[in-house]
Amino acid sequence: MTAPTSRDEILTTGDVSAITKVPIKTLAGWRHVGGVGPRSFKLGGLVRYLRADVDAWLAEAYAATERRKPE
Repeated sequence: MTAPTSRDEILTTGDVSAITKVPIKTLAGWRHVGGVGPRSFKLGGLVRYLRADVDAWLAEAYAATERRKPE
């Protein structure tokens, strides 16, 4: 992924929690584990997420759990 630009939607942890219905504390824990949850970054010492990264993470999670349709 390329570096964020001013056109990218930047979300707070609260925003991501509201979108995903995942508690804020869980998102914080995932950040410390690393490799779990949507990609995040620090902006002025505050944790932020790009909407595109959250959408990609949701799509990846959905695809990983999608069940095969019977033939």
